[in-house]
Amino acid sequence: MRALQQQTHTHFSTRKQWQHFTTTHIKHNRATVDHQQKPRQQHRAQAPSTSTAVTSDGSEPPKDTSVELAVPEGIAEPMSEEAVASEKQRQKKLWFAAVKPPMYTVSIIPILVSAAAAYAASGTLSLSKCLQLNLASILIIAWLNLSNDAFDADMNIDGNKPESVVNLTGNRNGVLATAWACFAVGVAWLWSLVTGPAVQGDSRIACLLGVAISLGYLYQGPPFRLSYKGLGEPLCFVAFGPLATCAFYLAQVARPGGAVAPDVSPAAVVGSVVVGITTSIILFCSHFHQIADDKAANKMSPLVRLGTANAVKVLQLALAAMYVLVGVSAVTGWLPAGCFGALCLAFPVVKDFLAFAEYNHTNPPVIRFLKLHGIKVHTAVGLALMAGFGLPQMLATSL
Repeated sequence: MRALQQQTHTHFSTRKQWQHFTTTHIKHNRATVDHQQKPRQQHRAQAPSTSTAVTSDGSEPPKDTSVELAVPEGIAEPMSEEAVASEKQRQKKLWFAAVKPPMYTVSIIPILVSAAAAYAASGTLSLSKCLQLNLASILIIAWLNLSNDAFDADMNIDGNKPESVVNLTGNRNGVLATAWACFAVGVAWLWSLVTGPAVQGDSRIACLLGVAISLGYLYQGPPFRLSYKGLGEPLCFVAFGPLATCAFYLAQVARPGGAVAPDVSPAAVVGSVVVGITTSIILFCSHFHQIADDKAANKMSPLVRLGTANAVKVLQLALAAMYVLVGVSAVTGWLPAGCFGALCLAFPVVKDFLAFAEYNHTNPPVIRFLKLHGIKVHTAVGLALMAGFGLPQMLATSL
């Protein structure tokens, strides 16, 4: 037995090798014991029963000699099938949270809202350009998400964040390299769509998008890291709202061969402000459950400064201001009246979001899901604006 254990310690370095070794030797051992015990069992069947079984020579029968092999040091115990399945399910959930599919609405909604506003202004829409703008923008958001994980790893702020891509892969440099690859492809693709004759040579589009993307780096990238100074939400509002949404509007309202590049319509401006508000709300909500980690990393996020109770009030005021803005704009004619009506239909989603924040803001394990509710608000409001912009034009065209 001792020699067997020494052999296992000497020759096996992986769990699979150890499992194969132990399985083979235990089966062989059990087969040997069964073969040895068959004659003794037949002999006992013929002998009179006694309180203590003995063999023909008066000695006790041999006991079960099956051996439980000790697992060598450095090799983990084999996991049960249930444990393996549970771990696989856990990894899937972590990767879903790391990839953040719902977060890509922050790139899609500005383009769809601006496309609807452009359609309302011109009566035409290029679905191909709209789709390509979305795909290129998704690559830019992938750059933001991946580089944010890499830069946060440098600050040791994601130690309690198992869904961080860096924590999942253990490869900070690989994550950052992937981020910059997404950035290069996304910027090149956007450049091809927003420059040249296709947009009537309107240089404003590239300038607006260039500033918006630069703000994304200032938000998280060294040496700036403005998010650590509590400036993330203002940067997010400006970048995704007035800058990006208005740029996408110009890119989609322009027509090749047009004599004069169009201006940004008041409706597009109001729509961009609304998009900026809802996008910033998503970022704002991501801080509720990580106040302790932010404080430890000297990250002065809005939640660190305000506390959760005051932060809920900020959410209430921001959404109330959004409804007032859209209502006043509809009355003054800056927006189609349908925009405010559609936004009222989205109110149940907004109400549920605020109720969730108010009832759970002191419970970090629950309030961490507030960001998902914020994404629902962002999507519902964006779809409402699209309907308000697009439906009147569709009805006018069909009549």
